[in-house]
Amino acid sequence: MGDDSLGLHLAEQMAPTGGLLPVFVMASTAMLGEGFERGLELQRTLAEGSLWHKVDDPPPRLMVVYSSFDDPIAAAPRHVLEFGTALIILAARRATGVDVSPTALRFRDERPAGHREAEALFRCPIRHRQPRDEMHFREETLALPVQTANPAPLAHLASHRKRILDGLAPEPTFAGRVRKYLRANFASAPTLDTVARALGCAPRTLQRWLDREGTTLAKLYDRARFERAQERGQLPYAGSVAVDVRRPWVIVT
Repeated sequence: MGDDSLGLHLAEQMAPTGGLLPVFVMASTAMLGEGFERGLELQRTLAEGSLWHKVDDPPPRLMVVYSSFDDPIAAAPRHVLEFGTALIILAARRATGVDVSPTALRFRDERPAGHREAEALFRCPIRHRQPRDEMHFREETLALPVQTANPAPLAHLASHRKRILDGLAPEPTFAGRVRKYLRANFASAPTLDTVARALGCAPRTLQRWLDREGTTLAKLYDRARFERAQERGQLPYAGSVAVDVRRPWVIVT
């Protein structure tokens, strides 16, 4: 497209209208810091593979958020990161009526040719070729009151979310969903990539969730194979099986 600052320009066009839902939520809270917290919480329910997180032990009087991704293919490209970062900062300025700027920005990518335009918009030191993408904000910035605060949309969103969750059937475990898929598609010999694609997540996300539930794809595959064999009557011995060590050709049930 030939626009080296495409993300910045899209954010500048979208910011006056409110932008994305997490940004709208941020601009509806009483304090900017609360808005950041709620926006981060909401984006975790909307995004898969690439998320913003708070640093647990930031430097004194700072809030640091960083972008993480479960798979290299889910890592946001530069224009997407610049768009999201610019939209957050422009929305914060609009919501507070203050010329809000982070104390620092860090990006994984090389410094772009149009870096001066980003520096003029963000108005803070920007470091490139960093280990991860980060935004740093001072506590006093987070304590700014939001002039556009409106609790009504927040209450509506909370009520709508509760109605949806109350109407859902109990969610099966992640391992249960994987096992169900393996049993239904056993003949095609599913791989990590095909299972992850079927469940709508990245392969590393799949591995992480199975690890949290104390299992692996290999274990679930063996379990699915065992269950299929049981259903087809291919397991002649349902109880314990032992071998007589003196006569190894004799099976004792």
